[in-house]
Amino acid sequence: MSPVTARLVTIVILALSLTRAEALEVLTRDGGPIAGPAIAHGAEFARETGVAVHVTPRPFDALYGAVMMGFVTGSPPPPMC
Repeated sequence: MSPVTARLVTIVILALSLTRAEALEVLTRDGGPIAGPAIAHGAEFARETGVAVHVTPRPFDALYGAVMMGFVTGSPPPPMC
């Protein structure tokens, strides 16, 4: 694991311990090279921590709007149909 990835994982774990989250919501760009690792690492994180990880891929042109909607509403965006 690279030092950057290790730091990111540490930050996520600390954030989860502070909020006692039942699930981690991850919004990412669609496509195998981008969403694929997020899904794979999310599954590994869930196995190791017991915290569910929900990865929601979005097309690039819809990603910004989905992120901003999450900030405004305080909840993750619904899956795309």
